Amino acid sequence: MTATTDHYLGIDVHKRKAQVAVLDGEGELTEEVRVANTDLDEIAQKYAGSSAALEAGSNYFTIYDRLDEELDVTLANPAKADWLADQKQKNDRKDAKNLARYLRLGEVPESYVPPEEYRRYRALARGRKKLVDKRSDFKDEVNSLFDQNGVTYDGSLWSDQGREFLRELTLDDASELLLEQWLEAIDEFTMKIKRMQRRIEEVAAEVDELDMLMPAPGIAAFSGLMIHGEVGEA
Repeated sequence: MTATTDHYLGIDVHKRKAQVAVLDGEGELTEEVRVANTDLDEIAQKYAGSSAALEAGSNYFTIYDRLDEELDVTLANPAKADWLADQKQKNDRKDAKNLARYLRLGEVPESYVPPEEYRRYRALARGRKKLVDKRSDFKDEVNSLFDQNGVTYDGSLWSDQGREFLRELTLDDASELLLEQWLEAIDEFTMKIKRMQRRIEEVAAEVDELDMLMPAPGIAAFSGLMIHGEVGEA
């Protein structure tokens, strides 16, 4: 396949497919196609050396890396692009053409694309936070169950004394079953969090930049890795 340079590609990516619009150097639409994300490599090879604008989304990392091997890729920031963010109804063809047009004009607001190692830091830190949030949801369910049954407890339910109180608590059959399920879920998420925390500490020990953060009050491996991953190379 012969490479075609000096083109501007607008690529609107979704979960499985992408809408692609291609403009030539004069701004004329030369190709408009919808392809599976797995086939974007062929588009990139066909227009190798050209410029492309990709709308930022949840699955952009892998696609960005693949396209960036052949194209000069700009990751568009929808929050800063009125022509992407202000639409009442999504229009993939329009988005793809606008990406190509504004790219040709040099007016595509960019999103920061962190290097792969920083993505790993973010993924670990954000993953641990999600687990903690999920565990908190189940703890809230226990508190709600207490309210429904008029049960009170002074102190932390999640201390050794609190867990002993929970084990000895007598409720109606339905409430006891719910309490058992909530506590099993909490314990399961606690094990997942500990496993994630161990991995975070292993990774954090290999990041030299964290030496400047870790001595600060309240900054531990998790917080340090999250800060470092979110701030990136700044």
